[in-house]
Amino acid sequence: MSCEIPGAEMRSLNLLGVYPVGPEHFLCALLHTPEQNLFLPIWLSPFSGGKLAALIDDVGPLNPSIYETYLETLKDLGAQVQAVRIASYYEGVFHAEVLLSTGSKVDTSMSDALLLAWTGDIALEVDPQVLRQAGIRISAADAKGIFDLDLPVVEGDAEDGSVSASGDPEADRDFEQLMKSLGADDLFTSDDEDGDGAAN
Repeated sequence: MSCEIPGAEMRSLNLLGVYPVGPEHFLCALLHTPEQNLFLPIWLSPFSGGKLAALIDDVGPLNPSIYETYLETLKDLGAQVQAVRIASYYEGVFHAEVLLSTGSKVDTSMSDALLLAWTGDIALEVDPQVLRQAGIRISAADAKGIFDLDLPVVEGDAEDGSVSASGDPEADRDFEQLMKSLGADDLFTSDDEDGDGAAN
């Protein structure tokens, strides 16, 4: 199911890396959209996350990967991948599409979408509705503490280094519960013991 709205302008995404999060070291691919300064955390299996992390670190297999073979096959058939899009989000699951120069769209898993995009240096984009549903803001302090990322401190960052709210209280609560269920309580450093603090 795609949530694409006719006339909606897709947003570009940057893949920042794959990071172990929480005491169980769940692997999280962190995507960033510069236009809104929002982040999308994508949870990956150890196998897929490890493969993507190895590609990012330029530690890949000697033989061509299935993604390289896929891109070469498309090229031989006179087509190419124009973009990889995160098209929808439902109940914690992202849905991705591969957009071809022929005008066709091919459904794919989120992990395969990221691996394909990185392998072929293909543009990543996201439907604005997905950003409204799942985009989060991360303070510079938490970006450093959780992901070891050096982000510029911007006006509005919480002084206590907490993750700021997306503007959707229900989405904030859902995301907080998801993170806590994964054992990543350190993402939520609010002193509000009743759980009503702004966290995302």
